[in-house]
Amino acid sequence: MPTRARGAGTRQVLLGTGRHLLGSGQAVSLEEVARSAGVSRLTVYYHFGSRRGLLEALLGDPDLAPSAGGLEESVEASCAAWAADRDVLRALRAHGVLDRDLGHVIGEREERRRDRWRALASELLDGGRLEDGLSLASAADALAVLTGFEVYDALAGRRSPRAVAALILRLAGGIVRPAASGDPAQA
Repeated sequence: MPTRARGAGTRQVLLGTGRHLLGSGQAVSLEEVARSAGVSRLTVYYHFGSRRGLLEALLGDPDLAPSAGGLEESVEASCAAWAADRDVLRALRAHGVLDRDLGHVIGEREERRRDRWRALASELLDGGRLEDGLSLASAADALAVLTGFEVYDALAGRRSPRAVAALILRLAGGIVRPAASGDPAQA
C-alpha cells in the first residue's frame, strides 16, 4: 500500500509539473517534466507510458458527456469541467495547434464528446423536444459546439460556470423545446 500512495503522489507531482510548464508557455516533453520534477525520465514513462499518455493525463478525463439527468445537468457538468482547469486547457489547446500528437489527442476526445451529445440529441428527438425542422445531426452538432471549451472560454470572462451554463441553455432554446410540465427530464 505505501508504494501505491507514493506512486499516486508522484503522478500528481508530475501532472502539476506538466501544468506548470504549460502555464509558463513551454512545450511539454517527458524529459522536461522529469527534469523539472526532479525525477528520472523512466519515472515519467512508468506513470504515463508515453508522451501521449502524459498529454492525455494533462487533459484530464472530465466526464463531458451528457448525463442521464438531461440537458440542463449535462450543460452544467460541462461548464464545471471546463472551469476546473481552464488555463491549462487553454494552453493545451493552443499547443495542440502546432503539436501533432496533442492535436490528435484533443481531436479524439472531442469526437467522443460529440458522439455523446449525438446520443442525447437522439433522446431529445425521441421525446419530441427538438425544434421543428431541425435534423438530429444539426441539433447534435449545435449542442456539441455550444458546450465545447472554446464557447465556454469565450463566455466565461467574469461569469461563474453556473452563469455560463444558464447562458448556454438560453442559446440552446433555439434547438431544444423546454421539457413539458411534470416531465422528469430537465430543460
